[in-house]
Amino acid sequence: MSVLGFQIIFFSFLAFYLIATFWSARKGTSLSDFYNMSGGAGALLIGGTYTGTLLSAMGVVGCVSNGFKFGPLTGTLNFVIPSYFVAMFIGLKLRRAKGHVTLGDFFGARYGSQGLRVLSTLVTIIALGAYFLTQIIGSAAITEALLGIPYNLMVVIMVCVFTIITLSSGSKSVTITDTIMTVLIVICLAIIFAPMVIGKVGLGAFAAKAAEGGGFFSATGEGNAVPWGSLLGIQIMWAFGNAVQPAGLSRCYLAKDSKTWIKGLLIATFAAITVAWLVVTAGSGVSLVNPDVAPNQALVWAAMNLVNPVIGAIAIAGLFAACLSTADTQQLTLAMSVSKDLYQDIACKGKEVPERKLLLVCRICIVAFGLLGMLFALGRSDLILAIGNFGGAIFGAAYAPAVLFGVMWKRYTKEGAITSMLSGTVVTTALYLAAVFQGLPFGTTTHLPFGLHPVIYGMIVSFLSGVIVSLFTRTSPEQEAFFDEINPPKEVLQTEAKSGTIKGALAAATAGVAVLLIVNILWANVLA
Repeated sequence: MSVLGFQIIFFSFLAFYLIATFWSARKGTSLSDFYNMSGGAGALLIGGTYTGTLLSAMGVVGCVSNGFKFGPLTGTLNFVIPSYFVAMFIGLKLRRAKGHVTLGDFFGARYGSQGLRVLSTLVTIIALGAYFLTQIIGSAAITEALLGIPYNLMVVIMVCVFTIITLSSGSKSVTITDTIMTVLIVICLAIIFAPMVIGKVGLGAFAAKAAEGGGFFSATGEGNAVPWGSLLGIQIMWAFGNAVQPAGLSRCYLAKDSKTWIKGLLIATFAAITVAWLVVTAGSGVSLVNPDVAPNQALVWAAMNLVNPVIGAIAIAGLFAACLSTADTQQLTLAMSVSKDLYQDIACKGKEVPERKLLLVCRICIVAFGLLGMLFALGRSDLILAIGNFGGAIFGAAYAPAVLFGVMWKRYTKEGAITSMLSGTVVTTALYLAAVFQGLPFGTTTHLPFGLHPVIYGMIVSFLSGVIVSLFTRTSPEQEAFFDEINPPKEVLQTEAKSGTIKGALAAATAGVAVLLIVNILWANVLA
């Protein structure tokens, strides 16, 4: 197929996404719709948007690059750590606070501190901004080689698409479009494309590679290229940092009820892990037939050379959808962090502000973050995994203690949360930058003692400092009352669960992930 053919198919899908966006906004959008779909999303929409948010450039470009370079398990292990369970648990509690739409709302109410709300917003801008940047870079890198359009021009095109979808009707357009794209991702990548690539490579090639030894199918990869300290840090980062990052966790405010939230995450668990396992395995297989391909272009090369061109073009549309479905949610979350948490709840607190003006401010913030992301992404196509990991590390070290202790321990205080968030951010950022000052690439983690990932040091400092400071400070009656609101008595929980539906869903999700873990291990052992 010619480049023009790929372009026609790709831009046809792009047009389809935009049509779906405008359709979702056809009846107009209230402020409540824009922020969280008025809390009316069903399980399929929750599962779709959450899966779309997780299957990002990190998953389809960064983790595939790792699988290509070192082996499939180095790219898939971080998907089998069930951060979903942490998100399920926290989300159930966050939902009990009425009227909340952002994590900034939680921080402000739980700790009775506008200063902490501002601090959490700044951390969100830094960490989620890094994530958002990876989506722009990843989407442009995926499409550059296939479409023959220069990387920087693709950056501009991609940001325009993200921004149009997000501007249209906020959470409503983002959630509906994300779900459509998730269906496309599952069908195109997991059901059609990845199995075809694995088949073209041939299980014999995988078996021959395993027979050579070298650890290609081990957790640490070829030649133990990924130190155990870094591997452990990445698992911790994904288990906690990914669970509490606002773009994903704030989806709990969209759900109609608690059962819907659980069911949605159950859908996301199976969808995200299955897609990730298959695309990373396919990407690692490309290294067996053409080791000279740039790692971040492995699946693009496979789409152009190993499968039917039409299938390949549709698969690239699926890869792009993984980036797009994450980027629009992140862009909206960033905008709401400023417009809702800073402008509406702090700058305009106690004032009557017309809904129309609040919508305008949020839309201005959406455009502003799109422009900033575009400027930072220009010319930077090789830092996807490093930047994404940095964002996850910040959330793991800065957000996780304040969120987890905030919903679990009544004695965790405002001062403890502030100390935890500041220390976690500073330590993790400093350790990341230490590599650069030693002449190593940004994102290098092997420079630290014992090869431990920076997030481990950051989380140790963050958890300990928050607990110690909380033991020497006091909570206010208002903070304790809010804690009781999100942790009601057992009788209330039993009514909410309605015949154990939530427990059943959690048990099913646990069993499902256990099965997927076993399949992963057996697959590696069979090949070895």
